[in-house]
Amino acid sequence: KMLDTSLESVSVDGNESNSIDPRSNLKDLKRKICVVTTAALPWRTGTSVNPLARALYLTRGRLRHKVTLVIPWLPKKEEQSLLFGDRTFETAKDQENWIREYCKDRMGCEEEEFMLSIIFYEAYYNTAFGSIFPAVDICSVIPDEDADIAILEEPEHLTWFRVPEEVGEGDEDAANKALLGWKFKFKYVVGILHTNYDMYIKQYGIGTSFIAAPVLSSLSSLVVQAYCHRVIRLSATLPKLDPSREITCNVHGVRSEFFESPSEYKPTVDPVQMYFIGKLVWAKGFDKLLDMADAFKRSTGEYFAIDIYGSGKEKESISRAFFGRKGVIKADEASQEYLETEADASIQDFFSADGSLRELVEKREPVQAGVIGESKPFPGPNALDIIGDISGKSMETGVSATTAIANLCKRSVELGFHSTFSENLEKDSTSKGYHLDLPRSKYELRQHPIPARFLGMIDHVVIKDIPKYTIFLNLSESEVLCTTTAEALAMGKWVIIPNHSSNEFFVQFPNCLAFSDENECIQKIQHALAHDPQPLSEMDKMKLSWEGAIQRLVDTTTMSAEEFEERDISAEKDLVSLHTQWTKSLHTVQSTVVKTASRLTQG
Repeated sequence: KMLDTSLESVSVDGNESNSIDPRSNLKDLKRKICVVTTAALPWRTGTSVNPLARALYLTRGRLRHKVTLVIPWLPKKEEQSLLFGDRTFETAKDQENWIREYCKDRMGCEEEEFMLSIIFYEAYYNTAFGSIFPAVDICSVIPDEDADIAILEEPEHLTWFRVPEEVGEGDEDAANKALLGWKFKFKYVVGILHTNYDMYIKQYGIGTSFIAAPVLSSLSSLVVQAYCHRVIRLSATLPKLDPSREITCNVHGVRSEFFESPSEYKPTVDPVQMYFIGKLVWAKGFDKLLDMADAFKRSTGEYFAIDIYGSGKEKESISRAFFGRKGVIKADEASQEYLETEADASIQDFFSADGSLRELVEKREPVQAGVIGESKPFPGPNALDIIGDISGKSMETGVSATTAIANLCKRSVELGFHSTFSENLEKDSTSKGYHLDLPRSKYELRQHPIPARFLGMIDHVVIKDIPKYTIFLNLSESEVLCTTTAEALAMGKWVIIPNHSSNEFFVQFPNCLAFSDENECIQKIQHALAHDPQPLSEMDKMKLSWEGAIQRLVDTTTMSAEEFEERDISAEKDLVSLHTQWTKSLHTVQSTVVKTASRLTQG
């Protein structure tokens, strides 16, 4: 879809007389746009995928090379391996070729890829922050003839440690542009805030060895005011860095393949109705999911079943929390299903089977058992055998009853023991032993496992081809704007999410079931389990798509002529000067430390 390019069609704040300043008009297809970001594929992170899609869709209707994507190049192979895995590149051109193939094959943007320019800036990976930082002044990498409109993805991140390029004497204009940076080299600069770095640091303790969260917040506010004309917050979860020039708006979209009709796909397991996909870290709301599963069981008498996709450093502790210490001993990596001990399975399935105890004893029928989350025929022992096993002998005499009580006490002690110690399970172990294995969370002391399966990594778009998945349950409140929630809506799934500022954009869609408390969440889950989601309307498809996101971007980034005139250019230059002095001092300190350490090492 082509953008509405008429300048007259736009007003600022609904005031027709307050027309937009032409410098801020992204609808003008003659304008050149540079989209600058902090990450690049094959690192699949939000700040690599979304800016790439934005740049591709901005090429529509424009001449070739009117839009340029500016991305980091990591010259060190070990840093590439850390982020890209086995796929590394000898040159930036090799990485560019890979990205272009991805645009054509995975994003369906062959024409847009041809129109797009890509340039790299040298960068390095900071392990403390888990982020990429520029090693050069990015402004100096972009040719002057392309310096028209800049869209800075994560402007604070891009400019925290900026040091202007040194310019020789005699060229005062070039020296000023180099010193003052983005807002003085480009006619218009839009900053899009992606990450809540205050919460990021507080939650993970990242970077606190050299800069505290309040200091970082102040620095972020300084650089955003110094280098951006307009600032967009993806959601209200983000801190306000420049309130007078900020707008809160979701300017992200969903790839076109999520809207396509399902293809034929045979999953390796029989799916349940509900799923989650994301990083397996506690911050993604797994504690809330566990609490909600227990609340659902208290309310309805049974757990809901859920398939969980993803990987992460906390996968083991999360899976143990779902299954408990004795319910699940070892993950079978080949089947991605979790196995129970044989004795515990028999006893648990017997007492959880339908019907009275007397009926099971009289009929002596096999009960249904198997892997958690999946029912299959199970030729288990008959009821009398199980009861006899519990008692140790039989339950016909008072002596046997006493033995049963003794065994129950013994079992209780074992439960306490196994909450602290685990068996050695190595295949090459010649003797049975135990090792200290403290609980990773309170949840793994549960007596009844939750029917969940951890099925590993999968591309979310594959879920579109598994129609049995109708519900995406996401209780996380840690995101700024959850991409997987938008993708699930695009695929026509129910999404069950908390009423939270990060989810405000999604509440408008009919298939979004937002809740405010535990009881309401239970009701939403019951409704979704019993009903099919509504087909996605064309209007809702537009809102979720990248076409809709680009339309919102060009509408929200405009500024009036009056707003431009209100700028205090002198104050902005003072902010730039203050920031430049700070970064130069920081680089001087870093350089001194490195040189001193080098001399000490050599000495």
